[in-house]
Amino acid sequence: GAITGLHDKRARQLLGLGLVGLSLLHAGRFGLAPFPHWRATIPMGMQCLGEAEGSPGAIIELPWGWNQAHLYHQTAHGRPMLGGMLEDNRLFQPAETLALLEGNAFLGQLLAAAGQEPPNLAAPEGGAEALHSLGFRYVVLQKDALAVGTEGLGQRRSRRTAQALERLVGHPVYEDARIAIHAPWGDPRPCAADWPQDESPGPSGRTSSLGSVQALPAVEILHE
Repeated sequence: GAITGLHDKRARQLLGLGLVGLSLLHAGRFGLAPFPHWRATIPMGMQCLGEAEGSPGAIIELPWGWNQAHLYHQTAHGRPMLGGMLEDNRLFQPAETLALLEGNAFLGQLLAAAGQEPPNLAAPEGGAEALHSLGFRYVVLQKDALAVGTEGLGQRRSRRTAQALERLVGHPVYEDARIAIHAPWGDPRPCAADWPQDESPGPSGRTSSLGSVQALPAVEILHE
C-alpha cells in the first residue's frame, strides 16, 4: 500500500510538471511568455520634481502619452500632470482636454519638438501664458522614450529633440541621463543643486505611436 501511494504521488508530480511545461510552450507560441516586466526605480529627475525648492504646479511630459509609468512616478513627485490614465478613445476624453490639445499653439509646438504631430499646429489661439494660467510650471523630457530603436538612431533623435525643445523653452534647470526638466515660465529648479542624478539611460519600456497625436493615448488634466 505504501509503495502504491508513493507511485501515485510521483505520477501526480510528473503530470503536474508536464502540464506546466505544456502551458509554457503554448504561452511562448502565442507571445505570452516571457511575461513583460519593468524596473520599479523612479528616475531621480521625477523625484526632483517632488522637492520643496520648486514652484507648485502641474507638469507637461514629453513625449506625450508615452506609457503608463508616469502614474507611478506621480507617487514620488505628487504634481498634477497633462497625461493621467491614458485613453485612446476620444469618446472618453474630457472636452477640456480636447479643447486644450486642439486650441493651444504653444502646446502644439511642444508636441512637435518631441516628434509628435499635434492636432492643429497652427492653432490661432492660446500660448505659453494660457498654459501658465492653467497651473503648468514645468516641461519634462523623458529621454528613455527617445532611446527606442537602434542605439545610434536613439542618440540622434534625443539630440534633435533636446535642441528643438531648448529653442522653445530654454536650457533645462535639471538634466541627467533620463530626465530633463525645463522651466518655460522662469520657475526655479525643483531640487537642490547637489541632487543625485541618473548616470545611465533607463529601460525604454513599451511605447505608443509617436508619429501623430491622433494615434496617441488621450490625457486628462489633473488639477490640485
